[in-house]
Amino acid sequence: MNQEFMGIKMLANQGNLEAIFSLGVCYENGIYTEKNEKMAFYYIEKAANQGLPLATEMLAGYYLKGFGVEKDEKKSFFYQKKAVELGRSESIWQLARMYEFGIGVDADENEAFYYYKKAVDAGDVLAIDSLSKCYREGIGTAPNFEKAEELSSLFRDVMNSMKS
Repeated sequence: MNQEFMGIKMLANQGNLEAIFSLGVCYENGIYTEKNEKMAFYYIEKAANQGLPLATEMLAGYYLKGFGVEKDEKKSFFYQKKAVELGRSESIWQLARMYEFGIGVDADENEAFYYYKKAVDAGDVLAIDSLSKCYREGIGTAPNFEKAEELSSLFRDVMNSMKS
């Protein structure tokens, strides 16, 4: 076995949270070891249950896709919301989508709008386009075409600046 992998495994066995998470990532991506979805799930779940926000977000994705575990949209929603509660701002947009499309939870346009707005406030570029759609189509809010166009313009500007 790879020496780096053995070192990470030793630290994980001693309870080191970063090492536990790193083992999950190693198994997920085949770093220093063979890919193993079940082992990836085991270690990411262990890190998530110890409160690591990124692991919690990843666990939501595992449940959503059925990666290393049986697909379960309700559990995916639970962990996505928990990741947001733990301060993982990158999870807010996905939580909003789950509310909008009823993934793991009853669809709720008001909650979707709330979380899209929160994601924009947190600096999520994709959420700008989603929030624009909410204003354009009246999802969780009264239609406001002026605000929708303002956000669409901002989204285009941000995307164009990323290409440069």
